[in-house]
Amino acid sequence: MHSPSPQLLRLLRTSLANTRRNSNLTRFCQIPSATAAPCLVSNTSSDIPSARRNYSSPIRPTRMIPRSHAHKPVSRDRGPESKEDTQTNFDALNVLGNIPAPTTAIDACLDSGFHLNNGVKLTNGDGLLLVGGEAFAWRPWKAVEGAESDRVAKDAMLNSKGQFELDESVWGLLNLVWPKPDMLILGLGGSMFPLSPETRRHINSLGIRVDILDTRNAAAQFNLLATERGVTEIAAAMIPIGNVTWGRIIIPAPRSTRFDYLDLVFTAAMAREESLVPPRVSSDDGSSIPNEEEDYALLTGERTATENKRGWPSWREIGVFSWALIATILVIVLAVLYPHKSAEPHGHHGSNTTWGPGGKPTGKRNMIFMVSDGMGPTSLSLTRSFRQYTHDLPFDDILVLDKHYIGTSRTRSSSSLVTDSAAGATAFSCGRKSYNSAISVLPDHSPCGTVLEAAALAGYKTGLVVTTRLTDATPACFAAHANLRNYEDLIAAQEVGEHPLGRVVDLMLGGGRCHFLPNSQAGSCRGDDHDLIKVASENGFDYIDDRAGFDGLKGGDNATLPLLGLFAHGDIPYEIDRRTQNDTYPSLEEMTRTALKALSKATEDSEQGFFVLIEGSRIDHAGHGNDPAAQVHEVLAYDKAFAAALEFLENDSTPGVIVSTSDHETGGLAAARQLHKSYPEYLWLPSVLDKASHSGEYLAARLKEYISGPGKDAKDSTKQSWVRTLLKDGLGIDDATDKEVDALLHPDPQVTPAYVFADMISRRAQVGWSTHGHSAVDVNIYVSSSKDAWPLVGNNENTDVGNFLADYLDLNVDNVTKLLQDTKSGALQSYDWMGDRLGLNFHTDGLDTYHGDFRKRSADDCGCGASH
Repeated sequence: MHSPSPQLLRLLRTSLANTRRNSNLTRFCQIPSATAAPCLVSNTSSDIPSARRNYSSPIRPTRMIPRSHAHKPVSRDRGPESKEDTQTNFDALNVLGNIPAPTTAIDACLDSGFHLNNGVKLTNGDGLLLVGGEAFAWRPWKAVEGAESDRVAKDAMLNSKGQFELDESVWGLLNLVWPKPDMLILGLGGSMFPLSPETRRHINSLGIRVDILDTRNAAAQFNLLATERGVTEIAAAMIPIGNVTWGRIIIPAPRSTRFDYLDLVFTAAMAREESLVPPRVSSDDGSSIPNEEEDYALLTGERTATENKRGWPSWREIGVFSWALIATILVIVLAVLYPHKSAEPHGHHGSNTTWGPGGKPTGKRNMIFMVSDGMGPTSLSLTRSFRQYTHDLPFDDILVLDKHYIGTSRTRSSSSLVTDSAAGATAFSCGRKSYNSAISVLPDHSPCGTVLEAAALAGYKTGLVVTTRLTDATPACFAAHANLRNYEDLIAAQEVGEHPLGRVVDLMLGGGRCHFLPNSQAGSCRGDDHDLIKVASENGFDYIDDRAGFDGLKGGDNATLPLLGLFAHGDIPYEIDRRTQNDTYPSLEEMTRTALKALSKATEDSEQGFFVLIEGSRIDHAGHGNDPAAQVHEVLAYDKAFAAALEFLENDSTPGVIVSTSDHETGGLAAARQLHKSYPEYLWLPSVLDKASHSGEYLAARLKEYISGPGKDAKDSTKQSWVRTLLKDGLGIDDATDKEVDALLHPDPQVTPAYVFADMISRRAQVGWSTHGHSAVDVNIYVSSSKDAWPLVGNNENTDVGNFLADYLDLNVDNVTKLLQDTKSGALQSYDWMGDRLGLNFHTDGLDTYHGDFRKRSADDCGCGASH
């Protein structure tokens, strides 16, 4: 039976006549039951002041209806007490006098319980469940069977992935209550944990949204929302902040189908023979039963004079005041000292990193670091919806990445709030901020050691796997140092061993062959005749450059390190185009599986594991091109590579962790677009992207071949017909306007045909873009298991990710930095091996300011002197 409302309780209190005697009266502190223990409450009655009579007051109008009695009775004495059991004990009938009003706020979160604003206190280590303002003791750990103790049971509430997971029976009360609350706020103790998909799915199936926070913030959130929306709309489930200290070992235990651990607070109190509900203090003597003056005020409506009985403060009050004063002084002192302390120089890697269940890993281990270049949160949303549409999947069928999300990364560089890939990758490789275009170089133009270099010097095997050029910014930042990212010839030389530390990479798979070939050879894009394929061979590299050579590796079983695989002249084609050229180019998933197998095989007899960078490089290029069709296929390819790495980690004998994040977001992607001046519809159309078979880049190359070849001297009508056929075959567009076709045949110098193709499909799919460059949005972090990457839970600086990579493998990157900074040479004591120094006007530190530029400029001119 649901508890009575506060209005009903007040009506019952008013209607029940409570007998007053000079002797102590017995009343129940609890709802009557066989286990209820009576509580003696002293309630000494006093004489009614003789001055108080039923006369009219000059400040109050005379009652128009006379009372049933002329005067207030002088005494309530009913005569001698009967020795028979026929006398009615009205106090005993007041069974609802101790029912608290609904809870609208949590006053305090304690290590062992909670204090609610209606007087309820839980201080025995129980959790708290608030539904409709009613308080219940909540012990979800009691659902775990086979646990030796409550401590073990509480640890088992985290599954093997570090996610908070409970059986459906724990939420039985939410299934019974009606109407159901709109939101459930989960407070998971002193820390916040991700909620398992199964638990979230069950709560959502009840029509209830869920928000996960640590208990303190969850209580504050409940107080705010319960005040704004009412307690019927907001439910809360809290674990005391000091009650759950997640242990080192998580024991997966079967879940019980019982929910007898959901007890009313009052029932729990009876079992302990003590009350958690304080009496309602409505009079000075502390009694919860109204005294004569209160009764008279309720019956007559006349105000009564209350004598001020306040005396000297008690020792308890003095102690509380003193403690509050001392605490205030401490807070002020800390507020003054902490900023000075945080500003002091400190070590590059934090020594106070907090590791999760199991502590910091020890022994042989592997680090798989994956970078989804240019992938922002909306890229995931767009791809998830696209996949659900094309595969006819339910709305809750999500990507593999979605199941491993643990936090976000802030992306600014030392020179701009909008980073480029070079500064972003330097934050990952060195754990340091630097300027846009810096390849593991600090703002003062000195080199910083990288996690890959530190791993190589410590005996780990190392690898780079990318779908762009191996000399592009992200891979370069782990194995090379250059003042500018477009020194790709220099970067290629360092990657194959012409490096102050010697060869530091054992495996490289990707594109960019032209930067390794001498300019005397066909297919080269170098500015000199330096043959880096020959240099690589002299440094022990096995070299492959085609699909046949890749297939000969037998998935890594037949690979010998060091290994250099260059499968494209420049970048490997977009996945949407590569899938029709599978006999020429391996996929990111295939290269990932091969690299991991080869590195694992090479370290099977070693005391150290491996470090590998795997990059979904061309997500970024699809964003630069504002091409949504290319974007979703690139993200899907990256998701498959992440799943392949997970599969490897589960089956490999050496423990390890996968960390995946982005260096930045590209394109300012929005899963919506306003096409007209009128208010837009709320939609975007994945069916349009599903019709596309190629990227704008591919179609632009086809158009260029036609214009310079067969269509060079063709009539305009013939060219237009050819373009319309290309649009229908490549993008599924059969309603192109004459203006769109003309823009392809006679392009604006600042708007390439690839941009026109991408814009045509973006408009029809109603996908929006705000830039052809990067944006400053925070990007997501994904890991194989949060318990292995605890320091990355929540919002992080991108340098925190870099520091974690080194900390996980116990690497000292600072020592590598010292080795590199000892390589100054020449009269100017500069680092000539990193390429030409930048001019004094090159901006390396501090944010830029407004220069009056509010007009569009060339899409190929970013103003930074670098390519993207």
